[in-house]
Amino acid sequence: MMLGELARRLDAQLIGCGDESITATGIAMDHRLLSVGDIFAVVPGAHVDSRIFVGQAESNGALALLVATPVLETALPQIVVESSRIRDRVALASQLVYGEPSKHLKVIGVTGTNGKTTTVSLISEMLGLLGCGVGTMGTLWGRLTTPEAPEVARRLAHFVAEGRSYAAMEISSIALSMDRVRYLNVEVAMFTNLSQDHLDFHSSMEEYFEAKASLFHPRYAKLGVVNADDTWGQRLLEVAEVPVVGVSDAELSQVTLGPYGLSFDLRGHRFAAPLIGHHNLVNLHMALIALETLGFDLHDLVEVAREVQAPRGRLERVPSRHGSIFIDYAHSPGALEQVLTAARLSLGRTGKLMVVFGAGGERDHGKRPLMGATAERLADVVIITSDNPRSEDPQAIADDIAAGCTNVAKPRIILDRRLAIRTAVDELCDEDVLVVAGKGHERSQRIGSASYDFDDYDEALRAVLELGDGEG
Repeated sequence: MMLGELARRLDAQLIGCGDESITATGIAMDHRLLSVGDIFAVVPGAHVDSRIFVGQAESNGALALLVATPVLETALPQIVVESSRIRDRVALASQLVYGEPSKHLKVIGVTGTNGKTTTVSLISEMLGLLGCGVGTMGTLWGRLTTPEAPEVARRLAHFVAEGRSYAAMEISSIALSMDRVRYLNVEVAMFTNLSQDHLDFHSSMEEYFEAKASLFHPRYAKLGVVNADDTWGQRLLEVAEVPVVGVSDAELSQVTLGPYGLSFDLRGHRFAAPLIGHHNLVNLHMALIALETLGFDLHDLVEVAREVQAPRGRLERVPSRHGSIFIDYAHSPGALEQVLTAARLSLGRTGKLMVVFGAGGERDHGKRPLMGATAERLADVVIITSDNPRSEDPQAIADDIAAGCTNVAKPRIILDRRLAIRTAVDELCDEDVLVVAGKGHERSQRIGSASYDFDDYDEALRAVLELGDGEG
């Protein structure tokens, strides 16, 4: 888009530009992601003032700047917007520069505390098996659950260029609060559930809910699919400002949940999938109703549902001859409860349920004792370890978790995550189940300001093999 036209569409002032017909080909908030011909959006960060990167952006080929306050030390043209609307204007500029790609796709946006990644993955898999081109965005596909607005628009434009017709994406409450998905056109918005998390960002559960609920407004979505069995979902059904469909277990019959799969009847159709646990029953049911809302017939979804798989790090099995080992991303009280409940389906008659988990540093402190209480209530053996402590003291985090345990003798604290996993694997008996929770698909561990290679699946498998327990 030409700089002059973009400035007009943003209701902004263009300064330092001798030719308003100069055309921008992209936009980025991270100077490292700039391509030649892109606009560098200078947005104040929580810890760093991005104005310090203007020189590097210029060296990387930036065509112009989008700013709230003019930068004096540059010869680049500048689009100057109101400081109070900087993120809103970046979001609009992103959509305009990339040709409003969400208008050329059917976007399914999934929000909620837990289940976003699995639901997006299930929808994406089924669409692919039906022969539909689909692109995905979320926790498994990038650094942020929902990228910044320029990256959202760029990826959607890439999907359009590749001829895809659908996009399935996770939409976080933080993204909604920070205008990362502002001006996005969502065909179907989905709400999975709400439980305590991210209260380091949101001031209360009420504010957390309101952020999620904002997706169910005509400025974003056309239709909604809501988990009606969730307390907050029931409330959303009442306040949503777009037509919504409630999804409830009451619609299902002949439900079976087993250690290797689940099945159920839905309106005369028998569905089965190799997914574990009631939470995945809900995720699959939600995904099916979303696809039905998009116009697909349930009859055509029966066969594709049989072929779906849980995404990496979501109740992912580690090969083991003795007992069962699962890796999962659960890092909130609600998610931990769901996963431990599901894991019990694999217990033998005399088996015990073991869990190894921690909590992330610089994140919601209030959920830590709740996670400890959940683990103590549902697991027979509790080992508290480090997750991603970041700048916090790992021992202090572990103590916060242990504070939720009423039986002080029950939890063990082994801060070395590798040793904690190995210890649990070493103690595993034939009918036992071990859940290693918190990091799931992640391949690194953040300690202080450094990032170290670490993969829970690899560590568990290595322990299995070194202890002579593996299938080889």
